[in-house]
This record gives sequence, C-alpha cells and structure tokens, in this order.
Amino acid sequence: MKAVYKCLQRLGGAVRGDDAQRASHGNVERTFGVWYGDLQVGVLKEALDGWRFSYSEDFLKQDRVRVIADFPQKEKSYAMKDLWPFFASRIPSLEQPKVQKQIERENIDSGDKGALLERFGKHSIANSYTLAPAR
Repeated sequence: MKAVYKCLQRLGGAVRGDDAQRASHGNVERTFGVWYGDLQVGVLKEALDGWRFSYSEDFLKQDRVRVIADFPQKEKSYAMKDLWPFFASRIPSLEQPKVQKQIERENIDSGDKGALLERFGKHSIANSYTLAPAR
C-alpha cells in the first residue's frame, strides 16, 4: 500500500494524511467485542474513516450492567476519528523496553492503534471490561 500511496503522490493525486497513514497500515479494518464477564456489552470497530462504538443487542435488553461513562446513550452509535481514551488507555507506553521488544519481535507497526489494541488491549487495570478481537 505504501507503494500505491507514493505512486499517487508522484502522479499529483491528493492523498490526505489519514489516507497515507491508513495506506501504511494496509487498510485493515478490525472489530472488537467489548465484554463484561459473559455479557457482550458492545462492539468497537476500526474503519477507514475512524472508530465506531455501539452497544450490543444483549446489552440493550439487560439492566444489570450500566453504560460506559464515555458512551452514555444506549441506543446511539458513536463515531470518532481517533480512538477514545477509554480504549486507548489499554495500549501501554511504547517507551517501555519490554513493549518495544514485543513490538519488534512480533513485527507490529507501532503507529497502528488497531494492531496495538489487538496485541495489548484485552485487559486493563483501569476497568473490568475485556476487549476481544472478533474472528
């Protein structure tokens, strides 16, 4: 994809910065399930134009687990260009030597938040939700 981006640049095609970043990440779209115990709370999706979060049907039907503070309206589908802090906090500091070694060993693009979330984001000390890549 980087080659496609460079070719477009040479031909004078306008490519936004986000498109360039996405091209370097291979146009990957990822979907994560957000879980609280055995209840799927919602779905987080990474798409070409940013991130989306919505609550699951099972979550909407129950009343035992409260909404996530960053997403107060159950019926709303949320969209944001960058990853919400609620999820971004699951990615460890890239300055940690142990994290740097894992990224290098597993050939993870350190600029790809979706890949970092997939690798490091399952659990967080900040909350009791689990994030699991959808297969």
